[in-house]
Amino acid sequence: MIRTLLVLTLMAGLAVTCLAQPDFTWEPLETYAEVPAEAGYQTFDAILTNNMNETRTYLLEYLGPEPNIMEWSRQWCTHVMCYGPTYNPVPDELEGGQIDDQVYAQINYGFYEYPEFPDTTLIVEARIYDQEFPDDFVTTIYTLVIGEGSDVEEGDFVQPLTFSLAPVYPNPFNAQATVNFMLPAPGNATLALFDVTGRQVATLSDGFFSAGSHQVSLLANELGSGTYFVRLNAGDQQLAQRVTLVK
Repeated sequence: MIRTLLVLTLMAGLAVTCLAQPDFTWEPLETYAEVPAEAGYQTFDAILTNNMNETRTYLLEYLGPEPNIMEWSRQWCTHVMCYGPTYNPVPDELEGGQIDDQVYAQINYGFYEYPEFPDTTLIVEARIYDQEFPDDFVTTIYTLVIGEGSDVEEGDFVQPLTFSLAPVYPNPFNAQATVNFMLPAPGNATLALFDVTGRQVATLSDGFFSAGSHQVSLLANELGSGTYFVRLNAGDQQLAQRVTLVK
């Protein structure tokens, strides 16, 4: 009997260990930009927060397509340093409760064709995850329209069926803004608004959504001027956009 209880206790302990999941927040502050062909690069700011009480290492990884290094490249910069285009994934170690608000993705282009780099649109996908829990990740799609681009407008989804949150527009806004997001599969999703202290001030939408693109209105009649964050949660994935309300 005692041996049985010991075995059950050990199994319970192992179950808790296996079910433990990392807790972090990844908030891309912008994912879309239009730049002239002669600019040469664009950065996209983000905020990475370790919500646990222990030091964790997070990996920032670029996914396909692979860059043509004769024309463009990509790199990560964190609060520690900037990593070159061939270093992927990039580690970002944070102590418990620490916030890295100095992390950004950078896309460089036109190295050998400068300033003759053609009008085009670069789509770069990134994934952020805890080093010990690679299956618990957040994805972000960066869209860089260079020059005249390739008929891509802000708010368009150039990669269908990808978990994404388009830039809120207009931004800054006065009383109403539009939020577009896309889900790769049907499921529950929550779109909420937070202030700079992390307090949820409004729920824009919460329920079951079909796969594909969706549009939600952000009404700010009862909110004061300032900076807010629109956050999309669906399953284990999360994205955020910073918005400014001006009254």
